[in-house]
Amino acid sequence: FGGLALFLYGMERLGVGLKNAYGDQLRGILLMLSKNRVVGFFTGLVACGITNSLSLISVLLVEFVSSDLIPLDNCMGILLGACVGSTLICFLVVLKVTKLGLGMVFFGFLANAVAKRYKTKQMGVAMFGCGIIFFSMDLMSSAFGFMKTHS
Repeated sequence: FGGLALFLYGMERLGVGLKNAYGDQLRGILLMLSKNRVVGFFTGLVACGITNSLSLISVLLVEFVSSDLIPLDNCMGILLGACVGSTLICFLVVLKVTKLGLGMVFFGFLANAVAKRYKTKQMGVAMFGCGIIFFSMDLMSSAFGFMKTHS
C-alpha cells in the first residue's frame, strides 16, 4: 500500500506544482491542444510517446480536469491518443523510464529548495511529483516480482 500512497501523493504534488506555476497559461495551452478531437488525439499520441507512460498522461488529465484547467469532454481525445500511443511504444519499454523516478525526485527537490523564482520552485514541485509517480510505479511493479518465478 506504500507504493499506492506514494503514487497518489506524487499525483497531487504534480498537479499543484503545475497549476501554481502555469495556471492561466497552462489552461490556454491545454484548451488549444484539445480544441477538437483530432488535435487532442495527436496531442495524446505525442505526449504518451514522449513520457512513455499512459498512467502519467491519465493522471495528468485527471488533475487537469479536477483543477478546472480543461473540460472533461476536451480530454477524451487526448486520452484516446495516449491509449493508442501506449500500444505503439511497446518497444520503448527497454528504456525503463520508471527507473528515472528517484533522479527526478532529487532534481525536483533541488529546484524547489534552491530556486528564487516562484515559477521555478513550482516546476520543482511538479518534477518532484512526477518522480514520485515514476518511483511508486516501479515500486508497485517490483512488489509483484515474486510472481515471475512462481507459476
